[in-house]
Amino acid sequence: MVEVKVISSKDNRLHKWLYLTFRIGTVCSLCFVSLGFILAIITKAEFTDRVVPPSQFFQRISELDPLAIITLGILVLVLTPFSGVILAVVTF
Repeated sequence: MVEVKVISSKDNRLHKWLYLTFRIGTVCSLCFVSLGFILAIITKAEFTDRVVPPSQFFQRISELDPLAIITLGILVLVLTPFSGVILAVVTF
């Protein structure tokens, strides 16, 4: 016999918010990484640095440094699940 589990409207809203959070985070991350690669191709940038120093991160973002923009995309991707957990805790 198969049990049918009914999802409450509160759970349904949480699922929708989590879905939107993960979708928006993933799409934003993809956009930043793609923009960074496009800028690297256009400017023929050479990645002499492997890491963007945290003290220079925002300055290099404002200068449209391709490596900093790619790093921003990866950072958004890493923080997306964390924001989903925060959202679930707040709504719980």
